[in-house]
Amino acid sequence: MEDYQAAFLERHTDTETLKPLRKIGTMHFGGITIECLLKSIICNTVSGVNTEQLRTHIATLNQS
Repeated sequence: MEDYQAAFLERHTDTETLKPLRKIGTMHFGGITIECLLKSIICNTVSGVNTEQLRTHIATLNQS
């Protein structure tokens, strides 16, 4: 998903929905929610960084 702000909002809703029911699932979605928020912040505040560059950089890190 390239729109990290929208992804954050959707994952936040998922996390809040799971919260009273599934603690392990809530923690997992909470981590994904934070990841989307951080990516959104990076793309919106660091000049010259866009979602394609961020995705490419993350893919490179995951291959290491």
